[in-house]
Amino acid sequence: MTATTSPNKPSSPGSAEQAEKTPGIAIAALILGISSFIPLLGFLTGITGIILGVTALRSTTHTQQSGKGLATAGIILGLLGITLHIVAVAFLVNLVQDVQEDPAGLIKRMPGVEAGCSFDDPLTCDGYGTTDNNVTITLSASNNGIVTSIEGALLQDGKSLEELAGEGEGSNECSWEGAVALTPGTTRDVTITCGRPVTPGDLIILSATYDQPYPQEVAGYIIQG
Repeated sequence: MTATTSPNKPSSPGSAEQAEKTPGIAIAALILGISSFIPLLGFLTGITGIILGVTALRSTTHTQQSGKGLATAGIILGLLGITLHIVAVAFLVNLVQDVQEDPAGLIKRMPGVEAGCSFDDPLTCDGYGTTDNNVTITLSASNNGIVTSIEGALLQDGKSLEELAGEGEGSNECSWEGAVALTPGTTRDVTITCGRPVTPGDLIILSATYDQPYPQEVAGYIIQG
């Protein structure tokens, strides 16, 4: 008697399609993981992406569907996005604390900030000198214009915002008003008056109004050496 063998039963088309189909939850996990790098909103999308990624991994394991790679990528990106948000929040909290405790010291530690006097273009500070409450600034400009006012905030090194505020209204303010014409290649002196004497280590944040012919606010600073 001859034994006969039956051919292998082909898998149903439905099961093959199910194995090849990528579940939408895995795709959603990847999209949310990528969006976790968006400032503020990304923290929530990162958490949601991780949850969906874990759910998608469990689902694909039981159903033999594809999408494990997408789910895993969504989880990893979500974790990275959340980590970056935590680091950013910690940095901002530390920055706010530094501003409150020693604003002058914080600004002086910034890259590019050096002792002396400086203005943004088109103004240039060619030097300065202090006498008690007065600060004389030597100015020049890259184009024709008129300086009509200079205002400043005097910050003492090592003093917090609370301590500066307690020194009395106007004690940390500097100002000058007038009209000084500047042309390229010439210099003019302007003397601003502050509410208290300027001491070594102090920082004065300046804002000059320069008409050329339209008023322009030009930022600057002085760090008393």
